[in-house]
Amino acid sequence: MLFSLRELVQWLGFATFELFLHGLALLAFSVLLVLKVDGAAAALSWWIVFVPFFAADGLSTYFTTIVSVRLFQDGEKRLAVLRLFWILTILSLKFVFEMLLCQKLVEHTRELWYGLIMSPVFILLQLLMIRACRVSSHTSPMFGFSGAFPPMLARKKPFTSAIIGALVALSLIALVLSLVGVEDVTLPPTVKYGMVFDAGSSHTSLFVYEWDSDKENDTGVVSQTLACHVQGQGISSYANNPPEAGNSLRECLAKALEVIPAEKQRDVPAYLGATAGMRLLREQNSSATEEILAEVAETMQEYPVAFKGARILTGEEEGAYGWITINYLLDSFTKYSPKAHTWLHPEAANIFGALDLGGASTQITFMPEGSVLRQNEASEFILYGYRHNIYTHSYLCYGQDEMLQRLAKELIVESSPSSRVRHPCYPEGYEETVRLSSFRASPCTAGSDPRLPLGDGAATLEGRGDASGCRAALRKLFNFSACGQSQDCAFDGVYQPPLRGKFIAFSAFYYNFKFLNLTEGQPLAVVRQAIEGLCTRSWEDLSSSYPKENPKRLPKYCANANYILTLLLDAYKFNETSWNNIFFQMKAGGAELGWTLGYMLNLTNVVPAEAPARLKGHRAPLWAAAITFIILTLILGLAALLLQLWV
Repeated sequence: MLFSLRELVQWLGFATFELFLHGLALLAFSVLLVLKVDGAAAALSWWIVFVPFFAADGLSTYFTTIVSVRLFQDGEKRLAVLRLFWILTILSLKFVFEMLLCQKLVEHTRELWYGLIMSPVFILLQLLMIRACRVSSHTSPMFGFSGAFPPMLARKKPFTSAIIGALVALSLIALVLSLVGVEDVTLPPTVKYGMVFDAGSSHTSLFVYEWDSDKENDTGVVSQTLACHVQGQGISSYANNPPEAGNSLRECLAKALEVIPAEKQRDVPAYLGATAGMRLLREQNSSATEEILAEVAETMQEYPVAFKGARILTGEEEGAYGWITINYLLDSFTKYSPKAHTWLHPEAANIFGALDLGGASTQITFMPEGSVLRQNEASEFILYGYRHNIYTHSYLCYGQDEMLQRLAKELIVESSPSSRVRHPCYPEGYEETVRLSSFRASPCTAGSDPRLPLGDGAATLEGRGDASGCRAALRKLFNFSACGQSQDCAFDGVYQPPLRGKFIAFSAFYYNFKFLNLTEGQPLAVVRQAIEGLCTRSWEDLSSSYPKENPKRLPKYCANANYILTLLLDAYKFNETSWNNIFFQMKAGGAELGWTLGYMLNLTNVVPAEAPARLKGHRAPLWAAAITFIILTLILGLAALLLQLWV
């Protein structure tokens, strides 16, 4: 062995029994530490793990006190006092180190930095080195031994004393440098992630967002990291095969995990929100709806993310979250000022309205001039510390796909009993055959209508390319008479306050007008002219001019564009002047417009903010000086030890 038991007893001042006691405590501590770290006994607290050390310190203090009292009674008063003072100093430093380390492990407090925790050990080591050098010239009687070391070592006493003095000086300097000049260092905030599936009526998309863990007035500053479009139709199309609804999400889930760091994946909240397609399916087949949501949930739970639920959003939620998305991306809620180095809140007048057109529903959302009169049409959000009261309404069965179905049904009914139906919105020369049973597949057209022929017959829709006839047919789909003379009414008797401010029209509003190159703020007259020109073109002309366009979508642009005009002008009450306040776009700030970002942004009000991590740190010069003196101290200590062992 490097040190004999006799030398350890001499240098440490402990009796053999006490050394055995502390060794046994170290063994017990090691066993408990392994059990906790390996998870075999994860319920053990750090205080219990350190109990063997605390018990050994207490028993050693008790033993030392008894020995000192006996020595005092035997007349060895000086020896009793010296022994008691030395042992209690050693045990106190050891106990303080154990307490500080345990508290750090339990509370993860930033006020305790490891330099402070290790300072008792540093002092203890210096005391032990000094003690080792002092007993090198003679054996202290207070430990029960007598007799001198060899004369050669005795002659080294002046040199040993010089080393001791240098050790003391260097130790004090190193200790001071280690404890002074310590500053709080704020680390960059950690990044949090979240993912949301948008399960629409015609398709499903996955969006991954990220934001810093510290938040501006409790709301995260969110940005889009990934947009993945699921192959196939919306999940509502899997009513007859629910397991495929879950399987369809796997490819996008795998792509999401590629962009999220592995160590953060299990903390990523994952949601799926279904919109109008599933709302319609729920009205028609609630059991199939539940099965689809269950399959989707089961699939998402297979992945290492914090799955939070799959549910059907209300139309008002869809509209309100879309409104949040738009105004967030356009800096209407908050904006960072590089000059002021802070977040600014623009005026409320700069907040945009939202116009959303999907396959099965359409939503209008905006902040009216006054309060919303009907509370069922009102929504309230607290974002970035500000309260926002908005009007929002969702019209189910007024999405473009359901609109085409309803229009076809009305045209077939009007042409009955003929099976060849003139369709004013389809291009001349285009024909489409539809089964009458298809109208019974959606609640929007499944209502009993005695005018609709019975059975599972078929009808052929023949395009006529008549723009004015198309608009007239589309107007019949709205119940404008239900509003009477009320000015605060859109259609179907639905309350709507007067329009206010500018609007962003996205989703199908944008895609249809993008095809017509009408997304650059063209006047209403130019828009009407472009739509008129599109409707007059034959199917042969269109198909040859747009060979890459989806042949199922191409013949419907005339109907969609006229429907948008009817919806915006006749239903939502825009006019020649306010038309210029509508902006057609699908992206802003590098993120796609839709309800998912607004949903995640609102969700971050619930996700607790985390203060940026703070550590204790030295300035570089002080740190370098402290390290230098510590190294010198260690070198001198080793020199003294080697001198003692080899001479």
